[in-house]
Amino acid sequence: GADDMQFPASMIDAFRDALNEVMWLSGGGNKSPLHGSEVTVFDGVGHAFWKDMEQVKRGDQPQLDAYERCVSFLRRFFDEKR
Repeated sequence: GADDMQFPASMIDAFRDALNEVMWLSGGGNKSPLHGSEVTVFDGVGHAFWKDMEQVKRGDQPQLDAYERCVSFLRRFFDEKR
C-alpha cells in the first residue's frame, strides 16, 4: 500500500519502470513472460494489508480488489500455459 514503509514509492516506481522495460525489450504482448503484469499501489494501507480471507468475504476494500486482481492474473497466466 501507499503507506508501506518497507517499500517506498521511489522503489515501486523503479520496479514498475524495470518491468515495463523488460516487457518492451521482449517484444511485449504474448511473447513476454510478464504479459498482463501490473503494479498497483493501494491508498490508505501499508505493507501486508491483506491478512486473511475473511476480509475478502466481507468485501473489505482494498483487500477484495487485490484478491480479484491476483485471481485474474493467475487465471490468465495459467490459461496461457495450456
